[in-house]
Amino acid sequence: MILKGNIHKGWLAIAGSAFLFTIAYGETVQASTSATDYDAAVYQQSRQLDDNELAGLRGRFVDGNKVLFFGVEMSTAWQTPSGESLHASANLQLDFSAKTPKASFTPHITSTSSEALAAANGHQGNGSVITTMDMGSSKGVMQVIQAGGDFNVAGNDFQFDVSTRRPTSQASGGNGQGHLETDAGSMVSITRDANGLGMSMTIPNQGSVNQAIRARQGLHQSVQLTSDHQQVHNLTRMHLQIARDSGGVSNQAVKRMIESTRDLGGL
Repeated sequence: MILKGNIHKGWLAIAGSAFLFTIAYGETVQASTSATDYDAAVYQQSRQLDDNELAGLRGRFVDGNKVLFFGVEMSTAWQTPSGESLHASANLQLDFSAKTPKASFTPHITSTSSEALAAANGHQGNGSVITTMDMGSSKGVMQVIQAGGDFNVAGNDFQFDVSTRRPTSQASGGNGQGHLETDAGSMVSITRDANGLGMSMTIPNQGSVNQAIRARQGLHQSVQLTSDHQQVHNLTRMHLQIARDSGGVSNQAVKRMIESTRDLGGL
């Protein structure tokens, strides 16, 4: 689906592609060897769907002019055994209910540490080494957890909500902060540009955490830990509000939606 507007065009395109990819599949679909019979440019990177896949897709297309609101909430929380707590969140909202679309973006970063951490003068790892997985060429929803320690709790979660009512945001108010480096050397960063939204955390000798939505790639979430007793959680939530009378969809709308999904590698 292509969402139209005069402001934040990059964000609108990303949101539209991410929305259709997620609602259509919910997980990565393996590429098929079937060839397409269509000559139009929009179909060149597409493939034929079998009957089972079509059955799962029926009724899920939403016309672009029926979308009233689209939002993305992304958050990462990390609690260390030494008492350091890091939290980052970002809230992107696109409101299409009025004639002129409105976009807003709110970042938020907080950090707390205990006296024990300050007394230790930094972080202690266990010497583990993790081989970084290259997810740069992967497309779709990718979730990876690599733990080189014991008694760690880690999770990657992805939620998608579709409703005729405006969703209630679970994100806290933003403080406008998009980058933080603590006295102990921990680094937190929130990035956004025309190609997507992402955030990352790095704690020396203990690991790193990342998640991002990127055009032509999809949603990637990763946790890499090289210490013990860590608690880490990645969460991305997408919200979609549609008009109550959204029913059938034209062939042209389907064609637009197929074209938009190519950016995330969904087809």
